[in-house]
Amino acid sequence: MQRALLDQGSLVQLGNVTLKFSLLSSDAGVTAKLAEFPWVEQQQLLLSLVQTLNATLVLSQVLEQVLDAVMRITRAERGLLLLADHSPEPAHYQTLAGLRLRVARSRSDATPPGEVQGISTSIVRRALETGETVATGNAAADPTLGTAQSVIAMDLRTIVCIPLRSPRARRDEGAHPDALGASYVDNQETSAPFSPDSLSAAQALARHAALAIENAQLFEREQKTIEELRLAQRQLLQSEKLASIGQMAAGNAHELNTPLTYIMGNLELLQTSDVNAGQREMLHSIARGAERIKALAQSLLAFSRPSSENPLPLEINDVLERSLELCHYQILRGGVRRRLAAKSPRVLGVSNQLEMAFINLVVNAIQAMREGGLLTVSSCARGDDVEIAVADSGPGIPPEIQPAIFEPFLSTKPEGQGTGLGLSTTLMVVERHRGRIDFTSGPSGTTLRVTLPAAS
Repeated sequence: MQRALLDQGSLVQLGNVTLKFSLLSSDAGVTAKLAEFPWVEQQQLLLSLVQTLNATLVLSQVLEQVLDAVMRITRAERGLLLLADHSPEPAHYQTLAGLRLRVARSRSDATPPGEVQGISTSIVRRALETGETVATGNAAADPTLGTAQSVIAMDLRTIVCIPLRSPRARRDEGAHPDALGASYVDNQETSAPFSPDSLSAAQALARHAALAIENAQLFEREQKTIEELRLAQRQLLQSEKLASIGQMAAGNAHELNTPLTYIMGNLELLQTSDVNAGQREMLHSIARGAERIKALAQSLLAFSRPSSENPLPLEINDVLERSLELCHYQILRGGVRRRLAAKSPRVLGVSNQLEMAFINLVVNAIQAMREGGLLTVSSCARGDDVEIAVADSGPGIPPEIQPAIFEPFLSTKPEGQGTGLGLSTTLMVVERHRGRIDFTSGPSGTTLRVTLPAAS
């Protein structure tokens, strides 16, 4: 039997099995003592992890799987995944070196991204700027990193940061195109470096991970685009319905005018004839009703008629009175209290757009008071602004839907009794007029306030 002296890294072939010899010295540190996977097992693990990554397009799942894979390959004590995401949705995530910390965990459990400390931003920046892996066994002793404030202040040890670069980036975009993010692993209790084999496997994984992350981001964007298109389609269909209703209202108003002309003409003749006091009172009552119908028909025509989009100086109280006139039938259910400014404030606006917005607020307030109640409409000047408030005495908006009340198609009414577009349309109109809208709500009622710039 032959004997041979085995050195660090020596290979032994036993049939189809290749063994690699590694020394476990007493001071080698935690990373070395863990005895990294043999090369064959690393490749098998890498293949398994890549297959797992390709099995989902849900971004959150991909990020979790990427970090889990990197930690399994390197056997690091802690791992972080940072993403170059500038959209407003994940703005609550911790920001490091221009990246957002999306996933973090230690070997024992997950760590909330908002509570992570002890990360070298210098190492993350270097990995992003060079496009290369940055690895150190003792960051404080590394002459290129030892002067970094984060390294000195936190006494950082073994660190590896691998940039996640898009495999679709063209060569003419530069040697190091913008990274999708970075994976960051470290050992805080030892200065032993990660093995070259584990680093090679982690870098190979990073290339697959970048592709999986990019695919998931593209899928997420496509899903968002599809949802926006569906929403736009629903809004368009609803707008067409509302336009048809407007045309019908205009047609009905014209149809009302013809018999109304006969009624009012005959009334004038009867009022000049010889009638007694009781009959004359009846004729006056009929005349008042006819005038009411005439005013309503004119309001419907004015509201449905296309108007100029150019804003004009408007008396806000006149706009509110016309809006209340069009809601006359609905507000008969409950009391109405007007607290309009003695001198009507003026705003620059498009009359029928503002009328539509206030009608939506009034109708919503009335519908919120199912058992009846008090509707209060007020206006006042506040410095350079005009404030219009519509308040009801209903039960208030449920707290769980308050953050979403201005979203399209949100409705608490039974199907067929509401479109869910009232408040979203009002918000759109108010923003077009460079204003803002807010609300307060509680068990005793809801108040919506519209603030518009005053006309100079």
